[in-house]
Amino acid sequence: ENDAVHYYVKDATFSLQEFIQTNPPSWGLDRIDQRQGTDGRYSFATDQGQGVTIYLMDSGIRQDHTDIAGRVKIGKTVVGDVNDPSDANGHGTFVAGVCCGTKYGVAKKAEIVSVKTLDSEGNGHLSDVLVGLEWIVQQHKATPNAKSIVNLSLGALYSQATNDAIQEAISLGIHFVIAAGNYGEDACKYSPGSTPGAITVGAIDEDDSVSYYSNFGKCVDIFAPGTNIKSIWSTSSSATHTLTGTSMAAPHVAGTMAIFLSQANYTPPELQSYIKRVS
Repeated sequence: ENDAVHYYVKDATFSLQEFIQTNPPSWGLDRIDQRQGTDGRYSFATDQGQGVTIYLMDSGIRQDHTDIAGRVKIGKTVVGDVNDPSDANGHGTFVAGVCCGTKYGVAKKAEIVSVKTLDSEGNGHLSDVLVGLEWIVQQHKATPNAKSIVNLSLGALYSQATNDAIQEAISLGIHFVIAAGNYGEDACKYSPGSTPGAITVGAIDEDDSVSYYSNFGKCVDIFAPGTNIKSIWSTSSSATHTLTGTSMAAPHVAGTMAIFLSQANYTPPELQSYIKRVS
């Protein structure tokens, strides 16, 4: 008998808790799960963003698309005097697929809330964006322990009011992911991509080079796949489409953040730092 031994247990085998999606439909998925290159598969944690809500401020979302059905809620429609939450443009549905689609997306169990701020032409007003942001803030205040991410795949010239509103929301614990913009210029000239504390995302091509159209500079925190990305579309419940832009890059990061948040609690500064460190 050995006094140093408290009890005996049968040996066991431990393994990584992950799923693997072989031959993912978009090269973006294949690219984001390793530091270099692609390997013909997308490996992701079993949590898959469960318990995390991603608010999409965009052109609306087609709720019944098979890739996201059952995980989409209509939150707020703020497009002038229009009260139609549907997506006549396609952009919002596409972004939803990239961040959260079962087949095309990063965080396959995250919940999606549509905050429609762009019209059928993909245009919107600052006032509508601010109203949408305030609605999200109120939702978060009602459930302050919720894990909330806002994806903004939109932009305009620099606006202090927009940046201030987002910074206030970040101070409450809401995480923000923002497209850097497609002007091939300094992202600090545009909003909301110039907002301190948000994660601003530029775009790369399949060879890891910065896309010619992507904004750049010190306001860009990270680059993600943005060129020739395949995702879902709003013309039918099974439609797909291929698009290019920093709007496509941002939801790759939003989905990745959702996976991390489903595994642990992070403040916005903590998660921003962690994302940049492990990229």
